[in-house]
Amino acid sequence: MGVINTGVKVLDDRLLRVNLSLSQELLYTSDVTRLLVLLEETSMTSESVTRLTMAFREHGLVLELKSWEELADYYHQVVGLFDGVFDFITVIVLVIIALSISNTMLMSVMERTRELGTIRAMGGTPTQVVGLILLESMFLGVIGGLLGLLGGILMARGVNFGEWMMPRPPGSTEDYPIRILIAPDILLKTFVLGVLTAFFSCVYPAVKASRIAVVDALRFA
Repeated sequence: MGVINTGVKVLDDRLLRVNLSLSQELLYTSDVTRLLVLLEETSMTSESVTRLTMAFREHGLVLELKSWEELADYYHQVVGLFDGVFDFITVIVLVIIALSISNTMLMSVMERTRELGTIRAMGGTPTQVVGLILLESMFLGVIGGLLGLLGGILMARGVNFGEWMMPRPPGSTEDYPIRILIAPDILLKTFVLGVLTAFFSCVYPAVKASRIAVVDALRFA
């Protein structure tokens, strides 16, 4: 017999760990109503459910099997809430980035008006001017995305290495360390999203540059 420290005060005040025979004696029963299987990795859930289901069928056991995903309604609600919040923040950040890149490229086009006019005077078509600026935006997006990923990974490893502790949340009895997980699929998604944002943000500056009259561009001071 013993108490358990789960980190949640509500459970710690009421939870008691005992062996099976003592619990059956306290409850005046010889039955077992529920078994809990703990896994080393969450990714093993589906495989474990499949194997247990097959084992129950082979031995003719009529038992109800539920995974933690089916029982964790509150968890899924919290995850859905945070997904919505992070999606909203992502949209805001993307809008800010797009406006910043577009403004920067517009300034670059204004500074290179005579250069673009010279390209047009030498036989360059508006389509080629648009392609030139969009190609530059792609290079900027790729370089910026790679530098951003590298900086993010280094910062995440630095935070994990520092083992900074967060104050205990309401209802908890223990502090917990900050852990930033590095997920390759999220890194790839972030990189592609950054490159596409840089590309589409430069469409308007590129089109505007292609429409500048050659004579006015050459006389631009």
